[in-house]
Amino acid sequence: MQPRRLNQGGDIDRSRPIHFIFNNQRLQGYQGDSLASALLANNITLVARSIKYHRPRGIVSAGLEESSALVTCLDQYGIPVPNLKATEVILESNLVAKSQNCWPNVNFDIAALLQMGSAMLSAGFYYKTFMWPKNWWHLCYEKIIRRTAGQGRISTRKDAKQYDRRRAHCDLLIIGSGPSGLAASVAAAGKELSVILMEKDHQLGGAASWEQTEIESLPASQWRQQSLAIIKQHPNIRIMTNCLAFGLYDHGCVMSVQQNTNGVDSTSWQIRAGRILLASGATEQPLVFPNNDRPGIMLAASVRQYIYRYATQPGKRALLAIANTSERELTRQALLYAGIEIADELKDGERIYGTTGRNRLHTATLVDSGGSKRKVTCDLMCVSAGWNPNAHLLGQLGVRLVYDPKRHCMLPPEQLGLIYLCGAARGHVAINDCIKDGGLQALNAIAQIQSQTTKLTNKFSISVRPTMAFPSIGMSAVPDQWRIRRRFDMNGNICAARIIVSSNRAKLPRRAVDR
Repeated sequence: MQPRRLNQGGDIDRSRPIHFIFNNQRLQGYQGDSLASALLANNITLVARSIKYHRPRGIVSAGLEESSALVTCLDQYGIPVPNLKATEVILESNLVAKSQNCWPNVNFDIAALLQMGSAMLSAGFYYKTFMWPKNWWHLCYEKIIRRTAGQGRISTRKDAKQYDRRRAHCDLLIIGSGPSGLAASVAAAGKELSVILMEKDHQLGGAASWEQTEIESLPASQWRQQSLAIIKQHPNIRIMTNCLAFGLYDHGCVMSVQQNTNGVDSTSWQIRAGRILLASGATEQPLVFPNNDRPGIMLAASVRQYIYRYATQPGKRALLAIANTSERELTRQALLYAGIEIADELKDGERIYGTTGRNRLHTATLVDSGGSKRKVTCDLMCVSAGWNPNAHLLGQLGVRLVYDPKRHCMLPPEQLGLIYLCGAARGHVAINDCIKDGGLQALNAIAQIQSQTTKLTNKFSISVRPTMAFPSIGMSAVPDQWRIRRRFDMNGNICAARIIVSSNRAKLPRRAVDR
């Protein structure tokens, strides 16, 4: 019985149920689920506890950006593996997972009492507090702090998994198989050069595999199927799924790790490419407001993904706090499709004053520009402040991002030596714009590989839209005493107050901190 599973839809195989165990409770999911989607389908939202104050943590996102739902899973040899993201764990038969950083259990954690003394536990408090008596650090303090610090526990048993290390070469490496990555692969299909299409997910398509929108006058799913059919017809394109690129180095060298392939548990790849096309997409940004870390507060696009891809109801009564109007409409349609009641929407000029709820979101308090407050009862809040390009790999090469005032985000350069960027990775928001840009940048890379110096330019119109929203729906303008509860880092409990203290010590101007 899965109380939050939709009766139809989703990219799951309902004819293949999978039983798994979470916190000693036997549950059921389906083939194609992630651990996070299976937990939501079973109406489990409290997944973990935060690292310092042991505040309740739920599922915020649906992908690699998840920072709250960290769990420990047993591998096939019974060895516990800590700090796995529930959104990245593929559901398998007899999977055993449990919450971490809690005692005696995740619903009632004794260490949560630390929240009562949070004012005395500022950053680096132990450097100033545990200095006396002189010999007590090694005799007492260190042992206690080491038992409470950290996240998860590493097993001392010998690792029995099998690992491999391989190398590959190609003319063009495309990192990411979202709409722009698929468009780039289609542009490279049939060319006289070798292409590798790398994707961290177990399926290709990115947002095109679940977003309910039109791409080039076709439903997104149909466009995806046509693109995949073209790619698979051409042997010059090699597809690598479950493969995450984690290192980008000089002279076209990329390091990646591929899970569960070639008969081994993990394979480390060193790939040399003539040109690299980053189609790594963008990450949705949450709103920052008091008590924004409660289970039930989720990114809007992730809510849509759980509904359309996994046929799961993340909640019953939702509040929309979404800056972008088109994003808000897509989320509204998804909620109506899933039968989720829309309790209210955050309007222009309003702020979120705070939230309540013990182990799950219960109410949210909104305040308008005049100071009038109103409470909204909800168990799900869909939030979005916009999108930020995924340019992390370029940072390993020392690339400095430049602030774009039109898009309100930090952008990488269009080209850097052997590396090209396309789609959302360089600031495009609309899916159709990402597709056009993906094909264009792929042709530019191919022309450079074939020693053609002529660079193709846009023969089509790409709209320049803000990826971040300012200032009508953004960080809540509330009194300073509330800032300690506005969290930027869900896992580490990093609040606005700590950033302000650090900036004061570094003598940074206040306007830079507010930005």
